[in-house]
Amino acid sequence: MVRQQENTGRNGEVIYLGKLEGQTLGMDRYLVTTKDEFVEMLEELKGATEIAFDTETTGLNYLTCDLVGASFSDGNKGWYVPIGHTTEEEQIPKFLFIDKIKPIMENEEIPKIAHNFKFDYQVYKMTCGIEIKGQWLDTMIASWLNDENQRHGLKALSKRFLKYDQTDFKDVAGKKVRFQDAELELAGKYACDDAIVTYRLMQYLAPKLHEQELTKVFFEVEMPFIKVLADMELEGVPIDKEYLEQTGEWVKEEMMRSQQEFWDAVGYPVNLNSPKQLGEALFEKMKCPVLELTSTGKPSTSAEVLEALARKGYSSAKAVARYKKLSKIHGTYIVGLLNQIQKDGKLHGSFNHTGTVTGRLSSSNPNLQNIPSRDEETQIRRAFIAPEGYDIINADYSQIELRVMAHFSQDKGMLKAYEEGKDLHIATASLLSKIPYDEFIKAKKRDEGGEELSEADKKCLRLRGLAKSVNFGIIYGMGANSLAEGEGISVAEAKKFISDYFKGFSGVDDFIKKTHLTTKKYGYIRTLTGRKRRLPDIWSDDYAVVASCERQSVNSKIQGSAGDIMKLAMLKLHYEVLPKYDAKLVIQVHDEILIFCPEQNTEECMKEVKEAMINVVKLRVPLDVDIRSCKNWAEGH
Repeated sequence: MVRQQENTGRNGEVIYLGKLEGQTLGMDRYLVTTKDEFVEMLEELKGATEIAFDTETTGLNYLTCDLVGASFSDGNKGWYVPIGHTTEEEQIPKFLFIDKIKPIMENEEIPKIAHNFKFDYQVYKMTCGIEIKGQWLDTMIASWLNDENQRHGLKALSKRFLKYDQTDFKDVAGKKVRFQDAELELAGKYACDDAIVTYRLMQYLAPKLHEQELTKVFFEVEMPFIKVLADMELEGVPIDKEYLEQTGEWVKEEMMRSQQEFWDAVGYPVNLNSPKQLGEALFEKMKCPVLELTSTGKPSTSAEVLEALARKGYSSAKAVARYKKLSKIHGTYIVGLLNQIQKDGKLHGSFNHTGTVTGRLSSSNPNLQNIPSRDEETQIRRAFIAPEGYDIINADYSQIELRVMAHFSQDKGMLKAYEEGKDLHIATASLLSKIPYDEFIKAKKRDEGGEELSEADKKCLRLRGLAKSVNFGIIYGMGANSLAEGEGISVAEAKKFISDYFKGFSGVDDFIKKTHLTTKKYGYIRTLTGRKRRLPDIWSDDYAVVASCERQSVNSKIQGSAGDIMKLAMLKLHYEVLPKYDAKLVIQVHDEILIFCPEQNTEECMKEVKEAMINVVKLRVPLDVDIRSCKNWAEGH
């Protein structure tokens, strides 16, 4: 280091001030607190072939947190630059840090490595105004691609792959808890380790991905997809706070009404949130049948049991079921959403890249996938609104998982139905019932038009519903018992329907069997982009475990490939299509995406969005997209 003053380490060795005691994975560590040390670090980073980096912040909300410090590694050394610690020790001023590090972090010729790159990108952008450029390399996603069944935290990976135990945060911050209050020397060792371990992890994981033929999907799909999600989160969605508050008041009134209805039926007040009191009232006082037992042997009062009792005609259970449903809506989707609105009036949810083993996205803060889509009473999605002067473009892949099934299975019946633009559920019902396809279409139109339905119409609608359950159920490995329970038919009827289904769609049956055999041979399946889904328990001696893996193998192949198609579509839209219209992706849930588009560009943008989504991959059957414009999310359905 530049400073020539010397200090004595714990073991008596002479070290330079600025150079921290000991090494991490063969690299020296440096605490950068003077301008000279900072300049020296910058010179070395400018000549780096790649840079691993990490940020230390005052919190995990990139919209409100401040930068406490930044760590770097070039593969030879590790540095920590303290910026916002509460100590009176010398630190690098934030303005100087930003001014000097910006050209390096925005240098497109130097690849950047981070663990959970999305967060650090957002922190640099929001706290420093720096747009990180160059090839992005995320060790968290590399770990997920390498083995989706394991934990992907930095410390866990360091221990498993590098045999190095990192310092725990609590050992650094102590009882103070806040990292910014930690002593600089301790903070430096901790932060340097993060950057160094991240660098070494990339060195370890890169050849692993290459060996498994996962390098292409890593670079071409997963790495550019990080920025798609990061920008979606940064954009956020405006929330109609007044609508949510009004809906919340109405829901509370309805909860009280349902509670009173139950109390009147029982004859005395009952705490509906108490399983004990509710169980006594339902099963002892009201004599409702016990459908399930809890792990302790008590009658279950779960939401599923209450719904089942309500369907059987028990009005008291119906009142409680409604109360429970409304209570969840109020607590999770009204109060929960209101509490998560940021100062800009928007909800900035988290889209989790590695949140599922199948490759599908998950979301949190809030979980957008669980927000009711067709709840006519509360319409929570109506609170998600377009900004002033913008429209929401709602684009939804139609039956994408079934189209993927048709592509892989090459079943003649499925291929023909999609090539002819038919409703697959009606085609399935027609094939199995021998009722002409046109009769189903007529019944569906009469139902949608509110016309009086004949018994024949009702039968057609029931059969279409049954066919839909089987079509989707096959992907999830649904058996006769589940189909019977879900559709209210006998197990014998369900078995016959499934048997007839596989006779009619023999290609699907063959595909499922081949997928099971492939999984048993290799221990994994690959999705459309080549990503792996590992199922090592397929070699278990336990039949139930093997059967579960077999079901997961088919589901992962289909769902994972559908997820691949969605990612490819989002990449195409984010980088190529939407910038032309000043439009932005904001939400992705299941097979649906939401886009904010300036009103004057909506019509043209919709045309190109649909074309891009339909043509993003070439399957054996055409993809289809339902697309419409609206002012709130509820209107998009």
